[in-house]
Amino acid sequence: MKSLEVTAIAAGAAYLIALGWAMQNLSYDIWGAFVVVPVLAVISAPMITRALDGDLAFLRPWVWAGMFVKFAGAIVGYNVRFDQYGGSADAGRYHNYGKVLAEDVRSGLATPFALIPRATGTQFVETLTGAVYTFFGSSRLGGFMVFTWMSFWGLVFFVKAAHHAIPGLATRRYAIAVFVFPSLVYWGSSIGKEAFVGLCLGVTAYGAALVLTRRGNVGYGVVLTVVGLAGAGFVRPHFAAIWAGGILIALVARVVLDASGRGDTDTKRRLQVGTLVLVAVAGIGFVIIATVTINFLPTDAGDDTTDAGVGGQLSSIFEEVEDRTTQGGSSFQPMSVSSPVNWPFAAFRTITRPMITEASGLASLLPAVEMTGLLLVAVFSWRRLLNAPKLMLTVPYLVFAALCVVTFGVAFASIGNLGILVRQRSLVLPLVLLFWCLPPIVFASERRLASTAATRRGVGSTDDAASVTTR
Repeated sequence: MKSLEVTAIAAGAAYLIALGWAMQNLSYDIWGAFVVVPVLAVISAPMITRALDGDLAFLRPWVWAGMFVKFAGAIVGYNVRFDQYGGSADAGRYHNYGKVLAEDVRSGLATPFALIPRATGTQFVETLTGAVYTFFGSSRLGGFMVFTWMSFWGLVFFVKAAHHAIPGLATRRYAIAVFVFPSLVYWGSSIGKEAFVGLCLGVTAYGAALVLTRRGNVGYGVVLTVVGLAGAGFVRPHFAAIWAGGILIALVARVVLDASGRGDTDTKRRLQVGTLVLVAVAGIGFVIIATVTINFLPTDAGDDTTDAGVGGQLSSIFEEVEDRTTQGGSSFQPMSVSSPVNWPFAAFRTITRPMITEASGLASLLPAVEMTGLLLVAVFSWRRLLNAPKLMLTVPYLVFAALCVVTFGVAFASIGNLGILVRQRSLVLPLVLLFWCLPPIVFASERRLASTAATRRGVGSTDDAASVTTR
């Protein structure tokens, strides 16, 4: 205990020294983050303890690490947007507007009601930035940290949702994946739409998990779902539509699964009937949702081109604006979604683009390595992926996740802009990574071997022999 106190005192002294140096040598745009981060950490302490109680307590160290990894991503994002590209990205626009609004509120020129976002899209985020600056100060890097904190909590809600809804989930594996996956570390770690929308989608996912499982406070789940969808709809309505459609079909799937479990003692026939109905309902629902989303979504995904940076380029780390034509060394030809027959492959290519063989420069090489690595992990996780169709027959949350992923893949298949695609794909990646963390399938032959081994050991049940740890 004494060593812990000494460590805490030493850390506090080091922090004060660093803060004093920063105040003397750096602008408030930078050293303001030295004030914001400790405040966010103090606020997070009771929230993490409460959010990760019971059987999720083992995740607390990983979640704390994930928060500071996200903060590191914010530093990288700040450097890219303001040092390399001179603040020409959307974050610069949000900062300038938010700074003026915060100063007006603090000086009395505007009432506090001006901090309540009323418009949608870009204007919503501008007002939200002003609200953040009013409470935390108009520090650009500090603002990055606050928005990054929003994005971080969105990921926490995704982890809680999956753990709550999917029995046997490799929860630690999933948590580590969403907190260290490069796209999720970088995107959302800045002042912008991705951070707020990511938080709203995470809240929606957790609310959906409560509703679909009917375990815990279902009313609370409904409230979270409505609030999350409303928040996402103000900024990115197409994502709110995708999430809402996935939840509705998953609810129908839940009803079908419940109905197939009553009034029929023949388990095999019940499973077959339930499967056919579930596939039909999910298929019809997916076609409707995807068609509506494609028609709603503009060809540029509704994003501001100002986030592309100077000279029409995005950051050399993860972004590069590309023309819809086939001209240019790193351009690609968008997939055709004119027919539902093309949708499965189009969705696959949207989620996995670009592959390592398609990289033509640093901007496309890094996401290409990321996606290629994800597919390589899939090779070693084939038992987990193979278990997904079977689990969908009993876990409606997986139906929701699969519909969201595939609908996004189809809706964004016609987007020929790599920067927009990679950026907005980060919002659906938590659901993509979920399938890499499912419990592995156990074949009948393995169950027989486990049963034989258990019998020889004198064990009356094979449940322990066939169980899969969630950690």
